[in-house]
Amino acid sequence: MKKPHALSVFYATLAAAFLLLLAMSITFYLYMDSRLAIDKAQLNREHSLHLADELRQTSDDLTRMVRLYVVTGNPMYKKQFQEVLDIRDGLVPRPENYSSIYWDLVLESDKRPRPLSTAAKLTDLMRQADVTEHEFSLLNAAKDSSDALVNLERQAMVLREQATSNGQTQSWQAITIIHSNDYQKAKAGVMLPILNFTVALDERTQLNVQSHLQTATALQYWLTLLAILSALTIGLAAWALQRILGASLGTIEKHISHLGHGEYVDALSIHGGLEASIAGCIARAEKRLSEIEIDRERQQAELKKAEHSLMESERLASLGALVAGVAHELNTPIGIAVTAASALEANTKDIAAQIKDGKMLRSTFDNYIEHCSQGTPMILRSCLRAANLIASFKNISVDQTSEQRRIFKLHDVANDHITMLRTAHKNVKWTFENTISPEISCDGYPGALGQVISNLLHNAAVHAFEPTDSGTITISAEIKDDYVTIYVIDNGKGMSEVILARIWQPFFTTKLGSGGSGLGLSICRNIVVGILGGSLMASSAEGQGTCFTLHLPLTASINQI
Repeated sequence: MKKPHALSVFYATLAAAFLLLLAMSITFYLYMDSRLAIDKAQLNREHSLHLADELRQTSDDLTRMVRLYVVTGNPMYKKQFQEVLDIRDGLVPRPENYSSIYWDLVLESDKRPRPLSTAAKLTDLMRQADVTEHEFSLLNAAKDSSDALVNLERQAMVLREQATSNGQTQSWQAITIIHSNDYQKAKAGVMLPILNFTVALDERTQLNVQSHLQTATALQYWLTLLAILSALTIGLAAWALQRILGASLGTIEKHISHLGHGEYVDALSIHGGLEASIAGCIARAEKRLSEIEIDRERQQAELKKAEHSLMESERLASLGALVAGVAHELNTPIGIAVTAASALEANTKDIAAQIKDGKMLRSTFDNYIEHCSQGTPMILRSCLRAANLIASFKNISVDQTSEQRRIFKLHDVANDHITMLRTAHKNVKWTFENTISPEISCDGYPGALGQVISNLLHNAAVHAFEPTDSGTITISAEIKDDYVTIYVIDNGKGMSEVILARIWQPFFTTKLGSGGSGLGLSICRNIVVGILGGSLMASSAEGQGTCFTLHLPLTASINQI
């Protein structure tokens, strides 16, 4: 399956799953509402039956109270009789859970088994119980019959009160009333409406509960069906998503993380038909990036090779310039020495001939001695100057061609290069100064460091001054901890911010066409960072000179070169 097709299936299944979940939510709400309706119908049924039972229990309690009073004459029962009526009529507070057993537990007049609640009329409670008009009429008929029965019971209690003064005749009459057929009929008149109410209530509530149960069952079936459809839809969406992704989320996350870290070695494998998936795109990206990485490494190797070649060319060019400068500089002292030696040789031959011929005069010998005393120092000075130039050149050439690590004096390395540079810049007004302490020793690569120092000094000589300008190019150094900081400072023209920002770029030069390649500073920074293990920075402002700062370890790392 192609990705656009899988994507459309995924979106369609997501929309279907959303609609199914919405339908499930609505159905579940209706189902819960139907369950609540069932519970409400059951509670209403129980409450209504409790009220009917309370009316029946109230009638039984009244019958029990009046019979106990008629037989015993105990005024407590008469008082309780009246209290039962007052509770039913809402004249006094109702006890809590009054519909359960209560008066059978009242054995003393001032003690009750449960605390009192609020007052409520029984007929009002019946009206609030959501009973139908027909059911309420049955309860009301039972209430009216109970009230009629109360009249007979009151007659019996009045006769019982009269029996205290008139003898037992009234007492017997009272007992006869509450056990007569009329009393039993009146009692049946109370119970029959209650029975009819119970039957009617049970039929109605059972039908109501059954209706809600049918609704709940139907909704339950729909919920099950919607859940199955939702599961199938989600499964289809998961399948479509898998086709879109082409691999597990963990695998995709792993390879994306590898891509973020530039790791392309373990390429993602893709099964057939999933080439257009996200995993397929990642696999192609990994393959392409791997190819790019291989090509980059090849180009980097070629670049390093070219850079090394350029460094060698720059080094040889520097040595060539030194050779030319030294050769030119040696001509003068050697020429002076040759001239003085030739004159001395001619005078010596002349003196030898005069001595041989015996014509030697004292004045002639004195002149010869004077010429010797003047010529030999000249020859010696010229030879010493030539020897110093050759020694400096030898040190520089050996260091730059061998790349060997050794312990060296920083002052001497700088001084050798200054000596060579002075030969190329003789007829100028500005000067070189070496203020580095002779005590500073380094363990590293003097050839690489010398090339950097020579390039920086030569760069300052070419760019900071005109030949007629006055000024100074100073090289100094200071030690802090295990590092040495070297400063190459001139008080010349300086550079603008635009030029300063570009001086490290290869082939950038402000002397285009004047012999400069634009590689000097770029090579210097590469040498400092790559070989010497340090840093090279520059600061400058127009008209305020330039400062190059080298920060190097006193002991080079063994991993360099």
